[in-house]
Amino acid sequence: MKNSIKFLALGLAFFGAAVGSSSAATLTYNATQNVTTNNTSFTFNKFNASYGNLTAVELLINSSVPSGSIIITNSSPTSTVSVDDVTTRFRLTANSTLGITAYNSPYSSLAVNPDVSSTPYTISPSASQVFTVDAGQSLLSSPQTKTSSLTNFSPYIGFGSVIFLANIQNNISTTGASFNVDSTSYYSATAMTLRYTYTPSSDPAAVPEPGQVAASLLLLGGIGGYIFIKRRHKPAVAAA
Repeated sequence: MKNSIKFLALGLAFFGAAVGSSSAATLTYNATQNVTTNNTSFTFNKFNASYGNLTAVELLINSSVPSGSIIITNSSPTSTVSVDDVTTRFRLTANSTLGITAYNSPYSSLAVNPDVSSTPYTISPSASQVFTVDAGQSLLSSPQTKTSSLTNFSPYIGFGSVIFLANIQNNISTTGASFNVDSTSYYSATAMTLRYTYTPSSDPAAVPEPGQVAASLLLLGGIGGYIFIKRRHKPAVAAA
């Protein structure tokens, strides 16, 4: 009987250790905005310190072209302008406080109509041309990940907001006369995810991992069955 009690105590201790143990956990917040040439804000919740100890902060970025157009106007009344290339890039504004440095994706050619990839497009004096941007083009290798360089994550901890700024920048390659660009109708659909990695606090009420619970219950069940069988087969002591 004493050995059975020892086995049961050992099983309960194992179960308690499984329930009380904690491993790294993640918490994510998502935001999607239409980014233009103006700065666009992406707002996220800060990390609630009651969850545990924050160990890493990552920003995942995915930006593509859903639709839009770039309007190029020849500002010269007498000379033509030749549009040789239309390129763009996604730009994440630097934020030293949050430890995320600026990200400028390499300029990549946009597929537009009229096509300027092989044959330059000529715009007459004092005229404008609308270049329709083909949808579905990715502005980034999807997704890009930026990891905070901070060792002290206090700017991310609390009950307020964390804000990042982003925009897109066009690079129009031309020869000839001067020109103006109106790209306000062109934008990228940008999704950002702010991911916190943390060590959960040692809360007795913390929910254990399902695998730990299953293993613990299996062990307890086996111990309980062993005790039950031992007691069923215990020889009766003859009365004196």
